[in-house]
Amino acid sequence: MKKPIKFFLITGIVIVIGLFGVYIFKGRNQETIHVKHNVTKVSAPVRKVYTTDAATFKLSPESLSDSEKNSRNKLESFLKENMLANGGFVTNYKAHKDQNKTELATGHDQLSESAGLWLRNLALTGTQKQFDAFYKETKKKFFADGQFTYRINADGKRSDVNASIDDMRIISALIEAEQRFKDPKYQKEIKSLVSTFKKQSIQNGMLVDFYDVKTKKPAHQISLYYLDIKDMGYIYKVAGLSPKDLEFEYHILKNGYISNSFPLYHTRYNYDTGKYEDSKQINIIESLLSILYLSEIGQEKSQSIQFVKNAVTTGTLYNSYNLDGTPADKSQSAASYAIAAMIGKEIGDQKLYQQAIQIVQNFQITDPSSPIYGGIGDPNTLQVYSYNNLMALLAYDY
Repeated sequence: MKKPIKFFLITGIVIVIGLFGVYIFKGRNQETIHVKHNVTKVSAPVRKVYTTDAATFKLSPESLSDSEKNSRNKLESFLKENMLANGGFVTNYKAHKDQNKTELATGHDQLSESAGLWLRNLALTGTQKQFDAFYKETKKKFFADGQFTYRINADGKRSDVNASIDDMRIISALIEAEQRFKDPKYQKEIKSLVSTFKKQSIQNGMLVDFYDVKTKKPAHQISLYYLDIKDMGYIYKVAGLSPKDLEFEYHILKNGYISNSFPLYHTRYNYDTGKYEDSKQINIIESLLSILYLSEIGQEKSQSIQFVKNAVTTGTLYNSYNLDGTPADKSQSAASYAIAAMIGKEIGDQKLYQQAIQIVQNFQITDPSSPIYGGIGDPNTLQVYSYNNLMALLAYDY
């Protein structure tokens, strides 16, 4: 009897050690972030958006001139005929010969970012049938392990990480669809998505840039251009998260303002250090999105708005700037002017909207003999990026 007892005793010890090892391993892999904040009061702007009232998210599409309608319709046709493939949008009209070897999405990779932008457009101007069909394809293609992968390579390989802004954009499209189509079925889907989003992309009440489903590790930082406070208000309310956490995120966005002399926004906030971080240059699209989010809740800085107005009026909304405010890359993109147009719509500045949308029109290919006729891209190299085109379309319909 002694041998069996000894065997079971050793086996039991091994099992206990093994389980402890699994616990430790899982604990290390199921990493989280720990952020302490001393928010005691929730501001009026945050209280207003901390709601599940879909009417708060209602947009009234702009009344377009005949010329603008014509440009918009040609752009939409180009996207449908040339960029939409297999239930998603290719990142670039032109394939990249080594695209599966690149870290950045390119060529015929597909992004949940593009899917979310198209869904928002369909929620604003499409039919419910069109919206539901594309959402079904989007979820089938991109959704796995509780989140939307940010990228699918041309060979069909999914990334293990999401981009929280992309998940939120898709949820936002569902909120807008609920508002427009008056169908309660979207509520159920939103709650389902928010349930896993809360566990993975929101850590201890803080939104993070991404979550890796393979390593079970979240990012420890948040990009300011992800902090769409209005959309987060709905998500935080559905998730049962504290409005004080949302208030802290609002502080991160608001206090990321660089300076009155250079009224753009820092790139990201590191939760571990409690400090803002930047790349070598400030990307204009990222800062414009931060300004747009603040404009949505009536908290935009007047200096930022003046910067945007001046740059649009003079046609000098450059792609990136050095930290001293001087241009680093004087190239320009239609997406920048599209976001500027949306800012104009949010603050009720019709002149800004019209000026910006006119420049968006100027980017469009008007030569009927071009293979990218109606799209926005380079007629010589045929480089056409889905983000530029989809943001432009959204600006027309915003």
